[in-house]
Amino acid sequence: MQKSIRLAVCVFIMFQAVPGFAASQITVPFRYYPSGQVTRTFVPGTFNNWGPNSDGLIAENAPSRMEWSEPLQCYMKLVPIAENTTVQYKFHTHPGNIWITDPLNPDINSADNNNSVLNVRNGFFFQIDPGSQQVITDSDASLTAGICFAGNDSLLAGQSVIRADGCLMSDFSGFWADSLRILQVPLNGLDNGTHTISFDVSTRDGLTFTDSVVLQIHISSVYFITPNQEASASSRTVRWRVNLKQAELDSVVLIGLNGSQHSFSPEPDADYQTQCGLIYGINQFVIRIREKGGTIHLSDTLTLDFPEPHIPDPEIELSLKNGSVFLSAIPNDPQNQTVHYAWSNGSMNPVHLADLENRTEESFEITVPEEPGDYSIRLMVTDAEGYRQSTQTFFTVGQDGTVCIPEPETVPQWVKDAEVYSVFIRSFTEGGTLQDAEERLPYIRDLGFNVIWVLPVMDVEGTLDQNYNIGYNIVDFYNVEPVYGSNQDFKNFVDTAHELGLRVILDVTPNHTSHLHPFAEDIRLNGVSSRYWDFYQHEIIPHNSYGMEQSISAEGIVYYSGFSSSILNWNWADAEARKYMLDVYTYWLREYDIDGFRLDVYWGPHGRYGQDGFDRPLRAALKSAKADILILGETGGTGGGTEGQYADRGGGMDMGYDWNLFWTIHPFPSITGLHERLVNAGYRPGENSFFFRFLENHDEIRVANRYTDFYKTIPVSAALFLSTGIPMLYQGQEVGMGFQMTGSKEYLARSTVNWEYFPRDILTLHYQKLAQIRSQFPQFRRQYENTNGDGQINSWDKPVQTRLNTSSAAVYAFGRPWPDENGVVIMNFSGQALEADVDLDPA
Repeated sequence: MQKSIRLAVCVFIMFQAVPGFAASQITVPFRYYPSGQVTRTFVPGTFNNWGPNSDGLIAENAPSRMEWSEPLQCYMKLVPIAENTTVQYKFHTHPGNIWITDPLNPDINSADNNNSVLNVRNGFFFQIDPGSQQVITDSDASLTAGICFAGNDSLLAGQSVIRADGCLMSDFSGFWADSLRILQVPLNGLDNGTHTISFDVSTRDGLTFTDSVVLQIHISSVYFITPNQEASASSRTVRWRVNLKQAELDSVVLIGLNGSQHSFSPEPDADYQTQCGLIYGINQFVIRIREKGGTIHLSDTLTLDFPEPHIPDPEIELSLKNGSVFLSAIPNDPQNQTVHYAWSNGSMNPVHLADLENRTEESFEITVPEEPGDYSIRLMVTDAEGYRQSTQTFFTVGQDGTVCIPEPETVPQWVKDAEVYSVFIRSFTEGGTLQDAEERLPYIRDLGFNVIWVLPVMDVEGTLDQNYNIGYNIVDFYNVEPVYGSNQDFKNFVDTAHELGLRVILDVTPNHTSHLHPFAEDIRLNGVSSRYWDFYQHEIIPHNSYGMEQSISAEGIVYYSGFSSSILNWNWADAEARKYMLDVYTYWLREYDIDGFRLDVYWGPHGRYGQDGFDRPLRAALKSAKADILILGETGGTGGGTEGQYADRGGGMDMGYDWNLFWTIHPFPSITGLHERLVNAGYRPGENSFFFRFLENHDEIRVANRYTDFYKTIPVSAALFLSTGIPMLYQGQEVGMGFQMTGSKEYLARSTVNWEYFPRDILTLHYQKLAQIRSQFPQFRRQYENTNGDGQINSWDKPVQTRLNTSSAAVYAFGRPWPDENGVVIMNFSGQALEADVDLDPA
């Protein structure tokens, strides 16, 4: 709000000051404070042809070179820039030829290499340091700011004033360096607490403008960095600062006013931190410092309010008794109040369970239905105060009438039978909205697919497009991206899909948020004293980052270098951060009745926090809200060390990416290479673990483009769809999108689907037939049989021995054993028509 008000005032004054005048040159003083060894610094931008540079390298004496300012202890350069223009820039340092986003400018263009952005007008403050909401702990601290106005104008220091909390402190005399266009104001006269520092500027040509910052002053021997706040979990990281020399310290003790004490080894001029357990209600803490001479210093009191929960957290227990399914509710009401139970059917049960609907008892039994399939059971618990919560579990009736009561790792039958169709709403239809996509759902059903993976629909920073901003830099986890429509539009989309027999899994980002998420913005303003500081990762954690590497942003948050600092890593080790994100996911399960998640960059939090810190808490929370779901992780699901990500092996997911297969078939594969990857050495982590297999997706060049011949996609897709694993078709793959198309990888993968594209006459029927075969004949969708405890397979789909009356060796065949009805798949990889009699060896 402050920024928009300031802009309105400045624009108004600007037009009053220079009515009818042509745009003038505004002098902008750029400052860069180096860290580490720096011999030269430059300020390249759109105003000097980015240096200029040659392939990212700037010559030693380029026009953008900055000069060292001894008084300010920084590099400086005054740059004239045309009034009423918007420019982009960065700093560039030698050695290393490093490009750096301006740490003192919060305006960043994340869509263009994180360039710093500057809106140049006549009369504004630039690079105010410290910025608003920062905490000042140094008694000698000063506030420094550049002041920008027309180069032929001059500031009137005696008529420009500085105010603290509305009271006049001084005019600019003695604090204004006209040759540098820099104002530097000491802050040593301010008491501890919150202060608003404002500046009123007057110039010789009659220009007036103002700006202000809000600062937190904490200049004392010991104080809490963590602000007073309401906590959302039973543990909280508490931080404090000691402004005393180590030689003077005897002891540092954190005292909980509930009687707890924690002692710490004295450190000089240090920030301390520790995890504090909280009880329901008010938790208060003080720091006691004892000097060696006996002097005691006490901090102010930190208050953390941890309110007692009121919402029930119900569970359903299932068991088999005398041929019936016995249901029992566990309300888990925090206040142990009398509760009301409301039982109901899931939306996609094969038949309606009449003896379940509208029941209100705590425990009862229902008859096992004759129709095989997954049966979802919903329970809503409402306490005496009106607080309510739902849970959903399931049981599965097999073809032979047996009933499976699920364990935590058990997947429903629909997951085992899944044929996934991936939808990017923005390019699925010409309109690119949820309403348009909903109208096309019958097409997906008729094509033969039963699960829809929807790329993220949550609100993102900037304008969602079909290039780079496709939904993964989320700023609001609770609302639908406006380009797609409303929250109700997504609810309608899911309801219609369910009516058509289609399941919906939603793409989400457990690894990160946008750098413009309100939590990240708060950190940018408040630093380590932000309420949300611990919600993000701040320390490099060694793990397999798949070549992405880890970097630290200007605000001190870790991100993967391969993604850029536009998306910042979430900290699953923090109890409050973990609860926040799990609440988001369970909200979408309960509110929209979706059928699971595709978890973007699953390998990130799994690698950083492991099974205990990420996988198991995630799975437990999701399954508690709705047990009959699919959990798909974007991670390597095959290869050594990957098995620990699956729930069968103590991890969190049901399904992982078979990247090894994908890279084998990225170019048109050899039969030998394809077969070796399809069988995966006869290994699977467990009965509930599935390999996710695909020829293309929203991040990769289309397969018809890679193969330069859409006919070549036919045998490879047949092998993928009719072997073990769960197949995925990306929208438009079935019409040959990418074939004979040119452009960037992003364009080829994300351009609006042309549903009339000419290869459709061949490919659409091909994929429809593959889906129909897999759905109709269980041998083509079954997984490995007879799994041992070590994951090795006793019985696997061995290649069928073939004898052909042709000299071609480009035929691949394998069998899919099934009692009394074995299946055989034969594919022609020759690229030409073959006529042959095939004899199959039953061995």
